[in-house]
Amino acid sequence: MFGISEVNVSFTMLANIRKKRPFIISRSTFPSSGRYGGHWLGDNNSEWPEMHSSITGILNFNMFGIPMVGADICGFNGNTTEELCTRWMQLGAFYPFSRNHNSLYMNDQDPAVFSSASQESSRNALLIRYSLLPYLYTLFHKAHVNGSMVARPLFFNFPRDPSLYEVDTQFMLGGAVLVSPVLTQGATSVSASFPPGRWYSITPEPPLTFNKTTSMVLDAPLGKINLHLRGGYIVPTMIPETTTTETAQNPVLLVVSLDESGTAKGHMYWDDGDDIDSYENGKYSWWSFTAQNNSVVSSIEHDGFSGSSKMVFYGGTVNGVTTKPSSVTLNGQDCTHTYLEDAQLLDIACPKLPFNKSLVLHWI
Repeated sequence: MFGISEVNVSFTMLANIRKKRPFIISRSTFPSSGRYGGHWLGDNNSEWPEMHSSITGILNFNMFGIPMVGADICGFNGNTTEELCTRWMQLGAFYPFSRNHNSLYMNDQDPAVFSSASQESSRNALLIRYSLLPYLYTLFHKAHVNGSMVARPLFFNFPRDPSLYEVDTQFMLGGAVLVSPVLTQGATSVSASFPPGRWYSITPEPPLTFNKTTSMVLDAPLGKINLHLRGGYIVPTMIPETTTTETAQNPVLLVVSLDESGTAKGHMYWDDGDDIDSYENGKYSWWSFTAQNNSVVSSIEHDGFSGSSKMVFYGGTVNGVTTKPSSVTLNGQDCTHTYLEDAQLLDIACPKLPFNKSLVLHWI
């Protein structure tokens, strides 16, 4: 009880003094601590099994109602290796709470101390994380208002499949993003379970479709983290920068992943990131996205965030387009587009339009 009492008092005092939303991370927590702060998993070791076990810890704490949770990337105690730290940075970029952290007197382990290839791998993973900022923020909003999980075991999204109950080497962010990291030394491939449905790699590859849970071996050279998007979901993204503040100033892009019936849906929540009780006071904006019949519609259902008028939209990616389009338009204006036939991927760039207005993206 000491942990939850401490975070409660800290939250209340900081909110009263600063008049802003506090960000608190504790190592001592208790169920319902997630109302006030997050958790880190404590002093782990720079060892491969500890990287593996971090996934279980993160999923457990999400089930405990503490969604903002992460482990010390690359390990806290002991000296890491370049391979271990590279793989851990790939995984840790998708922890809800992502932090590379180690003990005094241990060798440095920030990405800059390793080879250029390792640095590039870490940079790419973190840039993907930053591009997912609107999606992650929306997941945390849902966790705040209805107690849902941000990081989820596969069986939470597919509860009727007993074969997924013991999967502890993969996890999902919300319902849309599947993370399949390398967790063993020297590996250049990874075995991944895919539940029924259609799945799209974040790199241009042919889509995968399964009518039952299927295990596949995926290529995973040292610089690659395997991420897949679930068909039927629309993921809001932004062009990533080196800080969340800069990223939040960039245009919104939608990543649409069509299911077998050619449909998808999604949502986005946004506020100023600082005000206390933004949702309770209505100072937020909420969008709904739907895709069907070769169109994506963006509708703003609540527009209480004062900065929404400065937000712009100018395209994105549609996965699952089976025929090369001859034209793409946004609210009737022509867009440029690139089509990759094997990957069934349509990449779109349009004239920038206000994001707080109704938008219709259409291809024929």
